[in-house]
Amino acid sequence: MLLGAGTDFGGLQIWDLRRRAKLHSISIEGHDVSNPAFSPDGSLVAVGVYGSGSAYLIDVVTGRIIDRRIVSDLGCGSVAFSFDGRYLITPSTGGLMHNRRGTIRVFKVER
Repeated sequence: MLLGAGTDFGGLQIWDLRRRAKLHSISIEGHDVSNPAFSPDGSLVAVGVYGSGSAYLIDVVTGRIIDRRIVSDLGCGSVAFSFDGRYLITPSTGGLMHNRRGTIRVFKVER
């Protein structure tokens, strides 16, 4: 069982709760890292960053940043995977799907 925790100072920690061990401490550009979202298979974790308006995709095993996308000039507060893990959904400015409360962007997850 894994736990991810974002920090206010541009960090992400990934913990293995069964072993009570920290797997990775990852530095991420910007501040106020959002709550992490794990892919359905647990192999990836995504976070949004308020300070840079970016979304990050990270490999859980290696702790390596796989992708970074700037999604908003107002910050990126949350991220979510589609039910099958093939897509990452983020809030956005100028995104794909509009409503009166804002927009979102949908990215295909490339490994």
